[in-house]
Amino acid sequence: MKKLFFLLLIIPTFTLAQFDEYIIDEFNPTHKNLVGGMFGMIEQGAGIGAFYELPYGNFWHVGGRIDGYMLRDSKQIEYYDYYGYPITLNKRNNAFLIDLIVTAKKRILPLELDDSIRPFYNIGGGLVYGMNFPEYDINPEGEPIGNQYALTYTIVAGIGVDATINPGSYFGLTLEYRYMKFDKKIGETNNYSTIGIRLEIGKRF
Repeated sequence: MKKLFFLLLIIPTFTLAQFDEYIIDEFNPTHKNLVGGMFGMIEQGAGIGAFYELPYGNFWHVGGRIDGYMLRDSKQIEYYDYYGYPITLNKRNNAFLIDLIVTAKKRILPLELDDSIRPFYNIGGGLVYGMNFPEYDINPEGEPIGNQYALTYTIVAGIGVDATINPGSYFGLTLEYRYMKFDKKIGETNNYSTIGIRLEIGKRF
């Protein structure tokens, strides 16, 4: 009788312990490698890129990304004529930015929110290379110009959210500020510091 009473006490305790362990494992936030591509919009143009990030302690990710942007002139106008052909007006430059950035991303509230929604903030820094191939050999002031090249540093900081699409895949949206200032003009200006939006599609593994 004592043995039966002891078993009746032990079995519920053991069962609850197993159940509690299952709950913790089931809802414990995951922290995985991230890889994918991005489409970005900044005030001066649009671009594409790729990234790779590794999980680090305390829900940080560290990694790198490479982005390329094609820039528009501030007065550039594009439209289609009556026959459907694209027409571009006021275009004087063909300017591009290519950057290579080391990034760090910190997940916000990982224990309070569902694992399928992962808000974060990010910071980073690296190099940006600017190129411009003017449409004309003379600028609006009548001065001769040629192809332009310059290298400078860039700093980025932003906030965003990753959301699970299906097991192993996710969609990310980031609003960030980018500091990019050259020592000479690339196209219309030497200062391309701006707020931008990044849309990312990636894999978690």
